[in-house]
Amino acid sequence: MEKEKVFGYIKEHKEVFSVFGLLILCFLLYFFAIGNYPLLDPYETKFVSVARAMFKTGELFALNLNGDFFFQAPPLYFWLESAAFSVFGKTSETIARIPVALYATAGVFLVYIFCRKIVARKNAIAASMILATSLMYTLLSKIAVADMLFSVCIGISIYSGIYTLLCTEEHKKYFWWLSYIFAGFSVMTKGLPGLLIPAVTVFLCCILSRKFKEMFKPVFIIPGLLFFFMVVFPWHWIMLVNYHPMFFNEYILKQHIDKYWYLFANGNPAPWYIIVLAFLSAFLPWIFSFAAQIIVFFKEKWKEIPKYFMEFDSLNFPQKFLFYNVIYFVTVLVVFSFLATKHPVYVLPALIPASVILSKFWIDYFEEDKHGIAINITMGLWTMLVSAGIAGVFFVPDFFKGMAKQELIHIQPEVLFLLLVVFTMQIFAYIRKAKKVLFSSLIVLMTGFSMIASIGIFNFICSMEQYDLVLYSMIAKQQGLALVTYDMQNTYSVLYYYGKDFSTFNKKQLDEVLSLSKTYPATRIIIKNTTMDELSEKYSFTILSKGQKYSLIQNIKPKQD
Repeated sequence: MEKEKVFGYIKEHKEVFSVFGLLILCFLLYFFAIGNYPLLDPYETKFVSVARAMFKTGELFALNLNGDFFFQAPPLYFWLESAAFSVFGKTSETIARIPVALYATAGVFLVYIFCRKIVARKNAIAASMILATSLMYTLLSKIAVADMLFSVCIGISIYSGIYTLLCTEEHKKYFWWLSYIFAGFSVMTKGLPGLLIPAVTVFLCCILSRKFKEMFKPVFIIPGLLFFFMVVFPWHWIMLVNYHPMFFNEYILKQHIDKYWYLFANGNPAPWYIIVLAFLSAFLPWIFSFAAQIIVFFKEKWKEIPKYFMEFDSLNFPQKFLFYNVIYFVTVLVVFSFLATKHPVYVLPALIPASVILSKFWIDYFEEDKHGIAINITMGLWTMLVSAGIAGVFFVPDFFKGMAKQELIHIQPEVLFLLLVVFTMQIFAYIRKAKKVLFSSLIVLMTGFSMIASIGIFNFICSMEQYDLVLYSMIAKQQGLALVTYDMQNTYSVLYYYGKDFSTFNKKQLDEVLSLSKTYPATRIIIKNTTMDELSEKYSFTILSKGQKYSLIQNIKPKQD
């Protein structure tokens, strides 16, 4: 009787328990132990250093990195990071990552809210859980860079624009305005792609819906553009007025035209399929069932595709929303595939529509027993991979040495336990034909992986070489000694953990390093081990510490002296 009351209470409050369950999932995925590992080189240390400089100086317009102007990105991400530092009154790894974890949580609930409103609660839960546990989404929620904010702003802009095609007339203007506002926020996070992707996606959706003229109604477009320019224009104008021509050359020409367009790109741009390959790994562990969904669709429905376009108005809202998400997904991949600069993280915005698309495949499997063969094949692949992982846990540490090996040994029991739990869930699901347990096994796999990443995997990555830089920088900071680097390309860890601006020298500036060391013998010098070995033939120096890749030395001088 008590059991029936409990289940009855849960059934009466499905919405509350759904939201609460997603919040718990997001906490485990994104917030758990996010301060347990150093800021990761090169992007996290660079971005957080810029935000910390803003927090310390109070300069909100001209971004600064190690004493130089930083024109590689717009300021919205750094404003929000600096605001977080201001709220807590200090900087730390945890505080730097909290805003990004919040953006990731917002993205999950963005999918939940729109799917819940347009499709159904069950689809909303499935889609939001798929997105939440996608590999790249999970990893980038734990790293303090701008990509998560960019993706969520794009998502809000696009879904707001899409919703204007489905909502009542009285609400259209508000969602159009919201779409313009968040397109502005996207631009203020990552520049021109933040406008290009929402504009192209919503434009194509309007054409598909035969509502092209609606975009240009004065009540929508005039206030919308006004809101967009209110978000975007002030900072760009201030920077152009105060820092022209440097801002124009660095930010407009170099970071937009030269970076994104083939016509001006330096060297050979990466091939278009790099973005597609990046998506294949970014959407793990769901990529296998996503590929199966595409194969099944073209096998069963490809002849009906023209009919969908010709009779689009006859489709119901969930069907239309699915097509809108297909357009959203394809637009992201196509736009970034044809930009000159390609980076794997550019596919992050595509995970939002991909999750919505895939949720239908799984819901059809749960409720109508469709796609059983395809699902079982894809999940069988995961069972084999998990089995291989169980065996590999015992041997992988042997391929490493030193600190890296110790970090792997440290997380060995947790990894083994996680894989055994997932393997057991999948075997149970096959035997009992428990479909939702099969789906849940991937949720458990990625949740456990995310938690283990925070307590060990990221530290393993840092142990490869970054620990040396962090340790040497903190020693110099604690002792109050001057610190420089020599013949190093990546110095952002040094910048963050040393805590103040420092000098970096290349091989052509060896004479300056010798002069500095002669004038200030206590100056610490971080140097690559290979470079140090080369210098030892002609120069003497004191080795204070030797790490895996870098060493800390002082008092370098010619041997003949």
